[in-house]
Amino acid sequence: MNKILRFLFVVLLATFVGSASADEVTMKYTGTTTSNMTGDNDAALFGLDATAWSVVASKGGASNFPGLNQAGDLRLYYNASGSNTVTVTSLTGVLIKTIKLTFTGASYNKVSVTVDGTTVDADEGVYKINNSSFVLGNGNTSNQQVRIKDVVIEYTTGGGDVKTLTNVELSDGYVTRFTPGKDGDETSLPTATVMSNGAVLEGATATWELKMGSNWIMGEEEPSIGNGKVYIPNHSCGDLILTARYAGDDTYEASSKSYTLKVYKGYMSIRSILEDFPTIGGDSWKAKEAEWNKGELISLWQVDAQSQTEFTPKETLVTYVNGSHTYIKDDFGSVLLYGSGLGFKQGDKISGDLGEGKIGAIYGTLKTYNGLLELVVSKEDVEFVTKSSDNAVEPKTITLVELGQTYMNEYVKIENAEFVSADKKNLTFKVGEETLAVYNQWSVDIATMEAGAVYTLEGMGCVYYKDGTLTNQIYLTGFTGVRPPSTVELSEGYLTRFTTGKDGDETPLPTATVKANDAVIEGATVTWTLKMGDNWVMGEEEPSIGNGKVYIPSHSHGDLILTAKYAGNSTYEASSKSYTLKVYKGYMNIQDVLEQFPEVGGDTWAGKESAWTKGYQASFWEVDAKSETEFAPKEALVTYVNGSYTYIQDDAGALLLYGSGLGFKKGDIITCDLGEDKGYGGIYGTLKAYNGLLELAVAKTDVEFAVKSKDNAVEPKTITVDELNQSNLSQFLKIDKAVFVGADKDNQKKLTFMVDKKEFLVFNQWGVNVAGLKEGTEYTLEGMGSIEYKDGNLSNRLNLISFAESVNAPSIKSFKLTINHDGEVFTESFPASGWQNIVIDGTTSLLNINKIEVEVGIPMKYVGFIGTLYNAEDGWQHDDTAWETINLEKKNDGLWVLEPEWGIDLTPPEVDGAAASKPLTYEFFIYAEDENGTPMHYNNDGKNYKVTFTPADDPNAISNVKADSSKSATYNLSGQPVTRTYRGVVIQNARKVVR
Repeated sequence: MNKILRFLFVVLLATFVGSASADEVTMKYTGTTTSNMTGDNDAALFGLDATAWSVVASKGGASNFPGLNQAGDLRLYYNASGSNTVTVTSLTGVLIKTIKLTFTGASYNKVSVTVDGTTVDADEGVYKINNSSFVLGNGNTSNQQVRIKDVVIEYTTGGGDVKTLTNVELSDGYVTRFTPGKDGDETSLPTATVMSNGAVLEGATATWELKMGSNWIMGEEEPSIGNGKVYIPNHSCGDLILTARYAGDDTYEASSKSYTLKVYKGYMSIRSILEDFPTIGGDSWKAKEAEWNKGELISLWQVDAQSQTEFTPKETLVTYVNGSHTYIKDDFGSVLLYGSGLGFKQGDKISGDLGEGKIGAIYGTLKTYNGLLELVVSKEDVEFVTKSSDNAVEPKTITLVELGQTYMNEYVKIENAEFVSADKKNLTFKVGEETLAVYNQWSVDIATMEAGAVYTLEGMGCVYYKDGTLTNQIYLTGFTGVRPPSTVELSEGYLTRFTTGKDGDETPLPTATVKANDAVIEGATVTWTLKMGDNWVMGEEEPSIGNGKVYIPSHSHGDLILTAKYAGNSTYEASSKSYTLKVYKGYMNIQDVLEQFPEVGGDTWAGKESAWTKGYQASFWEVDAKSETEFAPKEALVTYVNGSYTYIQDDAGALLLYGSGLGFKKGDIITCDLGEDKGYGGIYGTLKAYNGLLELAVAKTDVEFAVKSKDNAVEPKTITVDELNQSNLSQFLKIDKAVFVGADKDNQKKLTFMVDKKEFLVFNQWGVNVAGLKEGTEYTLEGMGSIEYKDGNLSNRLNLISFAESVNAPSIKSFKLTINHDGEVFTESFPASGWQNIVIDGTTSLLNINKIEVEVGIPMKYVGFIGTLYNAEDGWQHDDTAWETINLEKKNDGLWVLEPEWGIDLTPPEVDGAAASKPLTYEFFIYAEDENGTPMHYNNDGKNYKVTFTPADDPNAISNVKADSSKSATYNLSGQPVTRTYRGVVIQNARKVVR
């Protein structure tokens, strides 16, 4: 009876729903090997009847077809140009109603399902197909697989009403991440549109539904939907699944579209995270351990608050990266970002500053794993960008006592850790009497670790909390052995300077001894290595080491770095000792240097300019060769020294030594002969051209010349402008009759002079005071010959040492004054240099100049005589003679004369009744112009000439005259007595006096 009723029920059911019957089949890979789909009908691989079903794969842009593994996974590979797809089709015409998919895990579930090109979304895990075919694809936007365990296909085998498929589409731009507080308390829902066959379904509407995810943490109240918005209470976080659902009707299938709004708890900084985190194992921890293990959604912004609405991004340092572990640190502490492929490197400084006022965050799940705090993230949820790279990252040295939650996720160093044992990845050390747990998280190679040996460990601070027990430990990143240090010592006397040719072609290596704690390590040996310096110039072949010697090929020069290396062992640390053997190209003397230096700017120079600019390591000897093995020292004169510039000269030419504190002075004669006991020295340096100027750049310690004598005469070589060139480079030179043209307005050190209408450059290298230079005035110049070659232009120049007006040339040879003193006429001659003042003793009642004669050495257009008479003590000046200009007459090209009829009256008037009782001075100079109109002043080394008239009783007279000296006997130059009225030169009180 029961069977009859059951049969009738089935018949009735069939009558109501038509003749269609529903069935299902499961598509699952059942193979035992790992392989790939073929691109043909692989239905049999998935346990389906290949005559009823077609399962065909496409590579898309990927290299391989979808993968199949022993675990039964179907793997759809991602490719930016097009990912894998699998098309499933009924070959018998059945209607596929729905499908359900099971994934390997939540990380691999981003599948795409399409029917006739339309995307179908799951409604509570069910995809409505209503077609005979569907396509599975990889829906990721980055390199991630989709892994499917099985597909349950529900289908009908005939008849029945088939409704038209619909789908719901959402407008763009809706929010999928939300941080309460920062983003307010609400966000707008997207617009939901019901579609069918690619067109909007008129009159169809979707209703919004809200579902809280399993990770939802309730805030002040439940979230809600209204007025097109989602309202999110404060202190909430987790997933909200928002679904726009179309109910369908008799014609159209129901459909829906969902998206997840992730609500994050916002943290401004690492500090705020760590302050929220309880003490592991404490009461607060125990009360919420389950919640911490599960985790909560958070957003980390890493900002400083300027106000309640304004924030400034801070930079964070990446301290370590290995696989899925990325550690970041700020001034307060560190946090572990756990997620693969984040793209950061150790030493990066990262920030949420995205530019244009935009600030990004790191979104993830803050949780604990065995007590270790970590922020679990995926690459697409990290909005931080790299601001700079390769910043210094140094571990913090801590003690074992400090290891724990305080330094959790910090890059730390622990010293003096004695290795005890290893149990797979669990390593045990002792620090003092305490035990240190180390976990070899990243499989650091510890094969060289020896029990009982002491090491310095580096790693990331961490904790391990399980079953109520807390273990403080580090994740090992590296280690170094702490063994007694060794040292390599070299025997004395080895060469550090070598001149090829002069010193042969080899030199012995020193003996190397390895020591520890000042004691020789028995059996320890070293290996010598050779490295050519950056300045090495290769000769005929490479240098080499063998049989305890260094072999140096001819024509080589530069630095050889020689290193004795001790490899170390399990007992002693490795060590090494290096020294530099400087190999020099030898130059015998200045002539040898100058002959090998090419013409600057010439054809040879063009091919070697870069080499000369860089320079050659050279030794300079200043010797003459008697034979191939015998040499005789020469002497060189130091012609000028200023700062780092020392010029030396011999009979062949001159050379600039460039280096500070060499200890030589102008006038020194120097030599390489250091005496019988010391032999010959040299000057070692770099021979180079600085802007074309040849110089031997040296250090004081590399100059082995001795001073043979001092204060020798140094005379400049007088040259013409045409001779100011490379042939007189670095020589002490003089150029006469150089007319000053002017200074360069952009570089006041550049001075232009002219001789015979030929301009040349004078460079004020050493800051000579040139304020007194007058344009158009003729000077005698002294300086050092120099050149400058720059950008293909050659400039010959004189580096100025001194200058003087051409008055010191023989344009004025001498002059004479004829003076009438109280009726007696006498003549005083003045030489061309070293002018002397004269003193006339006696009472002055009549004084005038009767005649002036000026002898000149060059033709003059004009000669004048300018002077004045004054009393220096009273400040009185003779008004009639105050700087009066007196023109002389030209007698011939060599003589100018003035013979006034009454003379130049210098007789003083009465001054306070006794003008003649105090000294009177006549001060004058000669003014002239040459035939070119060049003005010239002639005086006594910058001071005017003076004739002083001193009364006999003045204590400042020539001799020590007593008060009654005027009554003493007076004699002429023949020794005959004369009276007071005698005029001329007399002898009185054993001294000559002019009357």
